[in-house]
Amino acid sequence: MTEPTEIFLSNGRYYLLVRCLRSALRRKYKHPDERSYAALSNLSLAGINMGELSLENSKVVSAHYRDLVEALATVQPCAFSGQIEDNEIITILGEVGNIWPAAIRADIEANRPAA
Repeated sequence: MTEPTEIFLSNGRYYLLVRCLRSALRRKYKHPDERSYAALSNLSLAGINMGELSLENSKVVSAHYRDLVEALATVQPCAFSGQIEDNEIITILGEVGNIWPAAIRADIEANRPAA
């Protein structure tokens, strides 16, 4: 099954997701897969349908948004602050997951080419 073209979360839910991801991804984990689990669980809690979970090569993976989870788990810190900031997370949510705040929906639809 493929992911929807775009997901628009309410502004409050979107920015709460960004803050929760930032907090989770800044933590130090003992096992590298724990960052993926943190990203997966935060996306799921935000109401994003991650699909069925399965175990592959001793790693829990979701049926949907694998690229997004992987991109979030491997996000690099900001060059200026040295920490993962909102900008890095927002970029990944938009470019990889096509997940946006509802506030920009009208702008996206207005700039979409006519069918």
